[in-house]
Amino acid sequence: MNQSNIISLFQSYISEGKNAFSVGGVGAIAEFQDESPDITIIDDKYFRLQSHLGQFSVKFNGEENALAYENRAAEKGNWQCGLVFTLPKKTCFLHSHEVLTELGEDKEASDPLARKHLLFDLGTGIPNMRFCIRTDDNDLIRMLREHEGTSIIAQEHPALEAIINASPHRIVTSKIARIEVFQKIDRHRTPIGPHTHLLPKLIKLRRLVASNIPISSDQVPQFTVYPEHPLIDQFGHRIKFDQINFDKFQLTLKKYGCAKFYKEKLRLRAALANRVKPCDYTPPSSKIERTAFEIELRQQAYLNADTDYINEWRKKKRNP
Repeated sequence: MNQSNIISLFQSYISEGKNAFSVGGVGAIAEFQDESPDITIIDDKYFRLQSHLGQFSVKFNGEENALAYENRAAEKGNWQCGLVFTLPKKTCFLHSHEVLTELGEDKEASDPLARKHLLFDLGTGIPNMRFCIRTDDNDLIRMLREHEGTSIIAQEHPALEAIINASPHRIVTSKIARIEVFQKIDRHRTPIGPHTHLLPKLIKLRRLVASNIPISSDQVPQFTVYPEHPLIDQFGHRIKFDQINFDKFQLTLKKYGCAKFYKEKLRLRAALANRVKPCDYTPPSSKIERTAFEIELRQQAYLNADTDYINEWRKKKRNP
């Protein structure tokens, strides 16, 4: 892909503060979100978003690709959307430890005062990322050193409880992206703003990305952008359908999405515009086309004024 287009695409999403970003793999991930982060363009390939609760930075290397996707959401009538930036598999893997490992001082820390603090790779073993904690807490350092070389995905590993109690900075990196989370760990709920998830049962799968995101086998995810959703605000609450946000991502999906997925969306959209009866529509044959069909039908509930007609299609889908 044209690298100037990839970087311009990224810039179009960081210019609006209600988008969110993540770095990580399945079960081990950091997310950055802030309505009005401080944005620093260090050079034409290096960008940083900062808030008092965390930081997200990306340094493009010229080999990136992008994949826009939509997926089903559990909530009735809703859907997910995202934009994954990837690198070719042959160039992008990190040396990701499979056991708790001390890495030394964090020379890349965004805060110069933290560059003497120690990094510990928690050892997820997911090869496109590292999930680390950074600390100068002597008690926590001593405890982590005692358990160095052990696997944190073991049941009830004592290091995890110690990390929750101390709530150190979490540092999650890929080859080109980095999220630092300063916000304290919440035992009971996911906090608003920068946060992390570390789920040992899912880490065991060693999966780079969720199975329902159609990334090419020769590409590896580096970070993901979650555009401002047309139905859900940053707090997870339903809002009135936002046509502007919807249209913006559809343009991205058209250019950077899976061609087969988008083609099925267009096919259904044309059929609905021409008042085709559900029984006269040839069903999609592949999994990705069936997903596109269902999502387009969910979206048409907000785009098509003839709700009775759309409900006829949705009823047909439930009762083939």
